[in-house]
Amino acid sequence: AKNYGGAEGAGFVRDALKIYAAENL
Repeated sequence: AKNYGGAEGAGFVRDALKIYAAENL
């Protein structure tokens, strides 16, 4: 399992939010 902690985790969350926005706006 990958640990999404710290800056890497923040980047993962940011990318996920971009994908979510693209699909829902």
